[in-house]
Amino acid sequence: MLTQYFEIMGSRAIYHDGWMASAIGPRLPWVQGTPPGITEWTPDNDVWELYNLEEDWTQANDLAAKMPEKLAQMKDLFLIEATKNKALPIGGGLWVIVLHPEDRVASPYTEWTFSGETVRIPEFCAPALGNRPNVVTIDADIPANANGVLYKLGGNSGGLTCFVEDGVLCYEYNLFIIQRTKIRAKQKLPIGKVKIEVETAYAVLKPGGPLNITMKVNAKWLRQVRCRSPRRWALQPTTASISALFTVRPCRLTTSTRCRSSSMGPSSRCM
Repeated sequence: MLTQYFEIMGSRAIYHDGWMASAIGPRLPWVQGTPPGITEWTPDNDVWELYNLEEDWTQANDLAAKMPEKLAQMKDLFLIEATKNKALPIGGGLWVIVLHPEDRVASPYTEWTFSGETVRIPEFCAPALGNRPNVVTIDADIPANANGVLYKLGGNSGGLTCFVEDGVLCYEYNLFIIQRTKIRAKQKLPIGKVKIEVETAYAVLKPGGPLNITMKVNAKWLRQVRCRSPRRWALQPTTASISALFTVRPCRLTTSTRCRSSSMGPSSRCM
């Protein structure tokens, strides 16, 4: 018999011998924002569903009301598996994300200098980009029709990146693949030594609020785009995947990247 449990941000399920029982928590992982009432949520009030996957693999027929004893058995089995795999308390992953963002694991450093290629820095050790005010300044030697990644933060499910494509400066903010904000300069970068700046600033001062992304080259304004609903790209161990990393990878470009962030308040600055 195969038994498998699941839990993320309070939503949970248990599979056993062709049966599945599940309950939806206070916040679906892929839904933006913080739902009302989440601070008063308790798993005791969640509604469980029950399905016989051998006969109803689409989960169209909820048997919870018709088979309360079977549901109780599955809920007990979930509790056993969750205890064995140290998944308790249910919804514990919401502690930092919703209730105490100040407890997130973050680098104590306020200044970074990357003189060349730097790969696979864990995100909680890297400069705090994403949904925080910051400026990234890059000194680069640009060849004709340059191509290459200047820096990137995140993984395959989302993140941000700044790169040069056919000599044109580009930037992308990827929110869980659901929403992708792309910026592309209207003209190519000058050939030779240049100073590239990518500035992120609050458009509305609130958690998860929109950001203004501005690109400059040699102190001249290139493009500005509003990123409507950015994710907080400073992940906690409970939510970060092993692919969520910070990388400075100039490819065929010669670069030097300087980062500085503030240790005071929610803002950070990379230069």
